[in-house]
Amino acid sequence: MKKILLKYKFPLTLILFLVVSILSIYLTGLDGHIWSFLEMGNDGRFHVMRMQGLYEAIKARNFFPVVNMSFLGGFGYISNVFYSNLWLYPVAFLRLLGMTAVQAFISFYILINFVTFVISFSCFYKASKKFDKSLIFSFVYTLSIYRIFDMVRRFDIGEVLTLTFLPIVILGIYEIFYADNSKWWYLTIGMTAVIYSHALSPILIAIFIFFVVVFRIKTLIKEPKRILTLIYVSQGSMHVPELIKLSLRNDLFKQNIGLLMLLVAVIIPVIVWKATPVVRDFAIIGEILLLMTTDIFPWKLFIHTPLNMIQFPWRFNMLVTVLFAVVLASDPKGWLNHFWKKGAVISLTIVMIFLAEFSLITNHPAQDDSYAAFNNLDVYSIGAGQEYLPKDANLTQLRNTKHVPEVKSGAVKIKNFQQHGSSIKLDFNATRNSKIDLPIIGYYGYSSNLSTGNVSAVKMDQTNNGLAQVKVSGNGILRVDYQKTPIQKISKLISLMSFLIMIIWLFRRNRVSSKLK
Repeated sequence: MKKILLKYKFPLTLILFLVVSILSIYLTGLDGHIWSFLEMGNDGRFHVMRMQGLYEAIKARNFFPVVNMSFLGGFGYISNVFYSNLWLYPVAFLRLLGMTAVQAFISFYILINFVTFVISFSCFYKASKKFDKSLIFSFVYTLSIYRIFDMVRRFDIGEVLTLTFLPIVILGIYEIFYADNSKWWYLTIGMTAVIYSHALSPILIAIFIFFVVVFRIKTLIKEPKRILTLIYVSQGSMHVPELIKLSLRNDLFKQNIGLLMLLVAVIIPVIVWKATPVVRDFAIIGEILLLMTTDIFPWKLFIHTPLNMIQFPWRFNMLVTVLFAVVLASDPKGWLNHFWKKGAVISLTIVMIFLAEFSLITNHPAQDDSYAAFNNLDVYSIGAGQEYLPKDANLTQLRNTKHVPEVKSGAVKIKNFQQHGSSIKLDFNATRNSKIDLPIIGYYGYSSNLSTGNVSAVKMDQTNNGLAQVKVSGNGILRVDYQKTPIQKISKLISLMSFLIMIIWLFRRNRVSSKLK
């Protein structure tokens, strides 16, 4: 039996990952209900609407939408510029196959869990070549309290996706600063995946890299090539007692690092001094970042600095989690030197997350919703920050605004109004110069170039919630649609060319390595 397990350990591990990926969210989404925070300002509803918008755009044969037209009842929301749709296509395809919003959402969660298991295991195995330690890391990291909190409480898809690819970033940093700096491309791939997941996470990672540079300054002075490889590539702080209390309880209702990571934080001063340089540095940096999530760090001094962009200091728990998971799995003291001990850590991790989810649902039953309730999408769920509305726009006014063209000045007759996604068409007959506000938000990129007759360029009416406005005179046909801006086109071209160059470089590098062997 043991020989069979050893022979097929990798396929069996994948099966184990899949089973646990399903079971780990069973309590919060697989038994006919889903534990979900459905208030309109919550980010979860915002991300579900992102998925809905991509699905509806693809159904209308717009495979790369810039403006999400499912938001705001057809007025549109330019969230796709700030949150890439790249990783949401699996959800859209599941919807196209006939799944409801909640079915596709839960299937996506299972996929994210599985991919996180695989990536975290593969990255640790790449660095350590230790199967058992890689298994511990994958379980401790994937089922960490902060990550599951992001999934089942915050529903922050952007940060959840960042956590999926974060181990690749950590592997890249390890290679550049502690191992083979010629493998810089791990960091390139990891950071690219993170950037396509969440706009704020790269800032947090940059802070982490800064600390690594400080800790490795002597090595970098001796080996400056390691720095060159990098070229390729104020509110909400917690009181320390609150952090400890929530972590001790494995509370999934509010951000914390969980009991297991709290224990790691406590034992790090004992175990870190005999650890390898990378584990030692990661452990100390993790402790520093953990302190930065609390009010011990003087955040008030940084309110008017770029650091304030991270919004909530407890976002550093994302990095704390992966760094502490590395320390625990590395086992610098050899405390987990027996098979049963490693199995106990993995089993404990699974049991703890089940208990935490059970406690979440039991203590907060108001968010225990049916699939039907979840499928009842609110198109005005644009997130609490409403960051991508025009200046002075009012969400309540937009909700009450009729979805028809509105004559703001002059005398003009409008006929045959049609809207398909971001495309608007209407016939006009103006006896004098007239202004028309259209039922779309006038983001930069909307164009009236395909119109006939005397039609002005599209501008944003700041006095009317930022709706698109055009001036017309005489007779004609107004056609307005969103066209990618020059910067968008150039940036896409640069990204594609960079990707192709890297693929070609890696291919040639592997061919050279194969010939040398």
